[in-house]
This record gives sequence, C-alpha cells and structure tokens, in this order.
Amino acid sequence: MTAAPQAISRPAMLLWLAFTLFCLLKLLALYERPMDYDTGYFGTVARNVFDGYGYATSHSHKILFNPEITTGPAVVYPMAALMAVFGNAYDLPQVYVTVVNLLLFALFSVLCLSAIGGHWRTASFLGSLYLFGTFYEPLWWHIGVGDLQVTLVMLNAIVLVSSPVLMQRRWAAPLLGFLLAMGVLVKFSMLMALPALLVALLLHCWHRLVSWRKFVAILLVFVAVLSPFFVYKQLVLHALPDEEKMQVQQNALSGGASRQAAGIGIFIAADDKLKHVQKSFQRSRAVLARLSAAYGVSPAVPFMLMVLSLVVAVYGLVAAVSAGVSFVILLAWVAGSFVVWYCTVSLGLQAKYTLQAIWLSVVLLFYWLACRSRWPWLGILLAALLPLLMPSSTREDILRNYRQDADRRDYRAETKALAAMLASQPQRPPLAYCGWGAVPRSVFYLLPQPETTPDCYGIVAQQLQLQADGSVGWRAPVSFWLVRDK
Repeated sequence: MTAAPQAISRPAMLLWLAFTLFCLLKLLALYERPMDYDTGYFGTVARNVFDGYGYATSHSHKILFNPEITTGPAVVYPMAALMAVFGNAYDLPQVYVTVVNLLLFALFSVLCLSAIGGHWRTASFLGSLYLFGTFYEPLWWHIGVGDLQVTLVMLNAIVLVSSPVLMQRRWAAPLLGFLLAMGVLVKFSMLMALPALLVALLLHCWHRLVSWRKFVAILLVFVAVLSPFFVYKQLVLHALPDEEKMQVQQNALSGGASRQAAGIGIFIAADDKLKHVQKSFQRSRAVLARLSAAYGVSPAVPFMLMVLSLVVAVYGLVAAVSAGVSFVILLAWVAGSFVVWYCTVSLGLQAKYTLQAIWLSVVLLFYWLACRSRWPWLGILLAALLPLLMPSSTREDILRNYRQDADRRDYRAETKALAAMLASQPQRPPLAYCGWGAVPRSVFYLLPQPETTPDCYGIVAQQLQLQADGSVGWRAPVSFWLVRDK
C-alpha cells in the first residue's frame, strides 16, 4: 500500500500565499523599469560572450577575463544562452536576475519547511524574511552584481549542511555540490563561506550524521561543476599570443576597484597590517552609519547584529564538536566570517558590500526569535516596523523601486532611443564616452555588436600629452556623448 499524501498545513499554505505576493511584487517592479549601471555592465559581457567576442569587457578596449567582471560566469553564461532565444532585449538581464533570485528564495523556503517543519514558527521565520526583503534595499533583487544571489546560495547550502535529515535524501549530495560550485561561479565571496561549510560537513561525517560516501559525492559534483570554466579559461589563455597573455595576467594582478573592495591582496601586501585594519573599520563604520541613517535606526543596530553573529559563532564551537553543527551555529560561522572580513579587511565604500553581512545577521536574528525564543512573532513585527522608522525620503525611494515615476520611464525610453539611433548608423564614426560611471551601460548592451568606447577625458589627455598613458585623475560631474572622427 502507498501512504496517503500528507495535507499541507495551514501555516505552510499561508506562507506560500505570502511568498506568491512577494514574488508578484518583485515582478511588477520590473514594469517599465530602467536598467541600472551594473546590470547593463554584466549584460554587455553576456552579449559579448553570445557574439563570440569572448568573456570580456569592451569599453575603453577589449579586456579578456577582466577582473572587474565581479558577476561570475554562473550569471553571465546562462544569460548569454537566453540571448539565443530573446536576443539582447532591454528587459532580459533584469528579468533574468530577478527570477533567479526568486527561485533561490523559493528553494530556501522549501528546504526550511522540510528541515524545520510546516508549523507556525517556521511561517513566522520565513514571513519575517519576506517582509524584510520587501523593504530593505529592494533594488538588489533586480541588479546583476551577484551579491544577493550568492547570499541566497549560501543560505540554501547552510540549511542542507545543518540538516542531517535532508542530507539523507538522494538528491541532497548533488544539490549541495552544485550549489557550492555555482556560488563560487557567481561571486568569489562564496569562498569565505566554504571553510565553515566544509568544517560542518566533516563534523557531521565524524558524528556519523552524514556518510563519508556522500561527502565524497559532494566534492565530486563540486569539482565537476566548477572546473569547466577554469579549464576553458586556461585553454583560451594558452591560445593567446604572449603579449596578450601577459596583458591578461597584468589585469588580473591589478584588480582595480574589485581588489580595493575585497582588500585581501592589499592586506597581505601591507607593511602595517594594523593600520589597514583600522582603515577598514573606519570605512565600514562610515558606510554603516550612512545606511543606518537612511533607514532611521541607530548605527549601533547593524553593529549589534554583526556582534551577535560573532558571539554565537564563538559560543557554538564547543557545541559543534560535541554534537554536530546546527543551523544557528553554521549560519553564525558564515555570517561571522563576513563580519570579520567587512570590518577588518574590506576597503569598499559602497553599501552593497554590507549586503551579505547584514542579510546573514538578520536571518540569524529572525530564526532565533521565531524558532528559539518565547516571542516567535517578534521578527515579523520588527520587519513590519522598518518602513515606519524610515525617513520619508527613504520610503519614497523604496516606492519608486516598485512603481516607476515619469523621470525613470523617460530615462528608459531615452536610452533605448539612443541605442536604436546608434544601431541604425553602421557607418558612423566610433563612439567615446565621458566618465566611467556617467554613460548608461544599457546603451552598450543594446548595440548589435561589441564596440570599444574610449573615455573622452583620456582622448583629451592624449592630445594635450598630460600623461604618457593618456589618463587623467579626475572625472567631470556632467556627462555628455562625444562622436569623434577616425
């Protein structure tokens, strides 16, 4: 006899209704949405891959395997494959990114329901996250930088590794190996979570909660998914002339803005490491203060969240050795690793570098409130109060994320019209742009083929012979287009 299927519990039904509304809200936010700079940047790389130009940027000049492509191949290559069906449609990059993020969040919800159970505490935990994701930095659900995507991959991996019940399923090992590899291929920040996940797996094998055979299977899937891109990269580099190969290697060593944000190479090379830590902490504190002010909370709040992760991570060391690694402990280990990196190593000044530390710390807090405390609904209450604490300007910015105003719709229409005009003139002179961040990357993405577009400041500098390399150390606040003769 086959067992009758279990009825879906009322909390689970309510939870899926809430998640459906959350998804509809995120998808409706895409209507007439203008493409942001970062999504246009990664979309251009995907278009270059599709056109056979290579895994490269094509702005001032072709840079193969540019280290500034911080959104990894796990995002770029599927996007390039979709272009075989949809072409370089304007909305394709942000629709693709949004749908992938929602699918990862749906997988996290399913895994939590399977691991924790379909009761009211689980509904409270996930419901508080749906509310938090609605109000906190909602634009990151649509931007192609990969920070939120890799955070969601980490959360899925944490649920799997910390649940011996889930790890007994046949699909658990291949799914976990796939998630770990895809996380690395989305963003190298995944490497900061891998040590904690690996230690947790080894401890579970030692306690016989997970078989060693399954551990080996996870590693094999991880290597099988991860290795093709790096093998392909080495084959491409091997085929390059020595001069181009040397240029790619020099670009990888320089690292530019991504190296500055990560701070790891700079920290290792620093003579005074304590000074580097102090500088990193000052920058992190300044960014958190600015972010806290935008949401109407004290700067102490995000710091307390991060300290909570560190305290739980240290406290859980003894418990993990004696009884295995729970969801709370593993989440605290991963969150704590990001907190240490962000406050002592990273030199990034953009708010996006707080995204993973804040999200992981908030998930830890909401889980503890919903599943371990006497106040299971407090997480939902805190998330619901967030928009009430915000200044009116922040609430208006969040509303504009979901409902595009006239200015944003005009911006979208103008960039599409500009790209169409440029594409209709195949015999026009080459383009140049003025200011690295001034020109909408959506225009480059929409062009029918890759074009190198030198910076007009560099052209002026070359004409005036200001510097041997044709660069200058300033950027004008006003952007404009320049068409120059050949």
